[in-house]
Amino acid sequence: MIDPISNKVTATIPVGAYPRAVTVSPLGRVYVSNYDGNSMSVIDPLTNTVAATVPVGWGPVGAWSTR
Repeated sequence: MIDPISNKVTATIPVGAYPRAVTVSPLGRVYVSNYDGNSMSVIDPLTNTVAATVPVGWGPVGAWSTR
């Protein structure tokens, strides 16, 4: 995680293999596509933990969120 005020790394959160893209939803969840892991990691920024890992099929190249 990065503090937007100081631009400093505040936490490193392990996700799936070859993370490729990151999206932050308006509700605050962080989504990371794991290209080699064929999954999407859902990160809870309040606890800096992976709340879920969702299988999405072969080679996801982007991260998206719903409102």
